[in-house]
Amino acid sequence: MSRLLLSSVAALASTALVDEDAVNLLQTATLRREHVAPRDQKKKCVVKGDPHVKLWNTPDSEGAAKGLYGTYADYWLVKTPELKVMGRVGGVEHFDMGVVKGVAVSGSLVGDKILEIPTENNGAITFDGAPITSFPWSGGGLSITVGTGPNLNQFGGSKPMDPRTNTYNITLSSAEIILNQGVFQHLEINADASLVANDAGQCNNECTNFFECQDGTCDPKVSLFSTKHATCGEKIMRVPCNSLRLKLAEKDCKKQFKGQKTAGNAIHNCIEDCCTDRNQCPDRGEGDGRATCVVFGDPHIKGFDASYPNVHSYDPMGTHWLVNSKFIQVQAQYITDKGMKAGVRGIAVTGDIVGEKQKLSGRNPVLYFPPVDGPLAEGGAYLDGKKVFDCDKRNCNLHTPYEDPNRRFKITYGDAPDIQLLLSDQRPVPNRSYVFTVDFAHGAKIMIHQGLSQNIHMSIDGDLLQNCSGECGNFNGDDTDDHHPSVDNTTCASPDTIFIPNGKECYMANVDLARCHKRKYLNKFKQVCQDALKLQGLRVSDNAKTILKACQMDCCLGGPCPKNTKQKVQKPTSKPTSTKSR
Repeated sequence: MSRLLLSSVAALASTALVDEDAVNLLQTATLRREHVAPRDQKKKCVVKGDPHVKLWNTPDSEGAAKGLYGTYADYWLVKTPELKVMGRVGGVEHFDMGVVKGVAVSGSLVGDKILEIPTENNGAITFDGAPITSFPWSGGGLSITVGTGPNLNQFGGSKPMDPRTNTYNITLSSAEIILNQGVFQHLEINADASLVANDAGQCNNECTNFFECQDGTCDPKVSLFSTKHATCGEKIMRVPCNSLRLKLAEKDCKKQFKGQKTAGNAIHNCIEDCCTDRNQCPDRGEGDGRATCVVFGDPHIKGFDASYPNVHSYDPMGTHWLVNSKFIQVQAQYITDKGMKAGVRGIAVTGDIVGEKQKLSGRNPVLYFPPVDGPLAEGGAYLDGKKVFDCDKRNCNLHTPYEDPNRRFKITYGDAPDIQLLLSDQRPVPNRSYVFTVDFAHGAKIMIHQGLSQNIHMSIDGDLLQNCSGECGNFNGDDTDDHHPSVDNTTCASPDTIFIPNGKECYMANVDLARCHKRKYLNKFKQVCQDALKLQGLRVSDNAKTILKACQMDCCLGGPCPKNTKQKVQKPTSKPTSTKSR
């Protein structure tokens, strides 16, 4: 075989070696320096999110293979003599992450002039210092159009990319940049392989330890941007990822990519994002998987699976489970006055959502909210017996919000929507004072109305409600199996499971239920209850057996009863919207 033929075979073998689907990333790092691909071969780099980077030689199916988590700075995304692309990585409100908040393009393809593109509503796009005010635009070796394009934040996901408006297409002679505009930016860079063969930017940086291989600059002389980076050098402080959030993030992300050919890096990045920031989890924007339970009055209960209050629990008194699931547990103390029906006087929350199990006790920390009036009145809020809100209803508004040192939850106090009016779907819903609001870092929000008795509104992610039981139901999508008799001890907490302070075993109060279960006594209150419900905009026929009977029982037993009214009732025009958000 001739030398010429041998060299040709060797060249073909060398070309085969750099097939990006056939070699791993570490091999490509070495081979790229030895091989120059044909000019018509295209390469793609995607920078998205907070931010993740899909490298030139990473297969599209793998998504983003690295992330820039270290510091806020100006980063070279592409750095060659012909094409330079720089991203300004900074913080964004409400998130502990770095995102692209400005893009600059330069290089010999545009005569070494600079195109600057700030984020949406943050100034004009400029080329060589002159603002560009109308599109399409062309000049200096590039052209720009604005319209609808792919949502690049979905790149590498399991679904096709949805269209996104306000997308810029920047075309150069041998490269194209697609840019999603917004509060922060996502971009896709397509270039001839030969143009970026010796790229020294992040799109070509296969470093696997993201915290030790940054190349950001804070030097205005090096940066392509005309303004100084306001927060350059600050560390990106990501929210600690606790064990609960990690479990749920893994579940969400693996489900998102189930059945796809996506490699591990895309799933890993999804888990890291979801774990450190709930708003970046895959289920966001799809109903959020939330379920609501409301307990109010004496007490009426709207379970997770119900649209209206479908449980009315009169007896026994003592400690009841509201929610008992794998990750979150909620107990309430039912107390009676003068032998009448129960009121909720004390609410406690525990589980992995509050904190890790303690080594000595083997239990999770307990959040406790006592009532502000009546028996057990203390006011404020407690964490494992320590008062973290040292106040009563007269001065709690002066207290600063309490944030857990491990950043698992935050407690605020003040006005919040009235729970009972939320249930009747009135618009607008007026606020009520004396309300504790607990925002948990992963998947739950609880409102507690303080008073002689307490009302509680719980909005909880479905993935926290595994094997759920309690007054709020079993969260199986069927509200018919959440009903229980008005006198029922199935939700009572046994002595060894009580964690609420001052918790007591259930006991039967002296409530004359037998008399009020007779129809002739209930019928005395039928008309006044029907009128009251219609005035609230509720059709009695929607849930007649539960809503109407609960009202009549309240009246019969001496509890809250609507006043008799002759006010003309207007028939509702439509069924009220369900409060169930799952």
